[in-house]
Amino acid sequence: MKTIVDIKNIAEGGCSNCIHKSMADLKGAFAVKVDLIKGSVAVDHTDEVSRTQIVEKLKSMGYEEKKI
Repeated sequence: MKTIVDIKNIAEGGCSNCIHKSMADLKGAFAVKVDLIKGSVAVDHTDEVSRTQIVEKLKSMGYEEKKI
């Protein structure tokens, strides 16, 4: 599965590194791509990981989801 989350407040490579390290803590997440230009995070994961878990993990790091 792939989940893409548009987030606020992402601006630099340091953010990207932090997000990669933090997402590694989620059992079942195996690939993370941070797009600084689009302001999004894409996570490839198994069914063990829900979209809610990914959004909550990002929120705990200070990156809230953009509401469309």
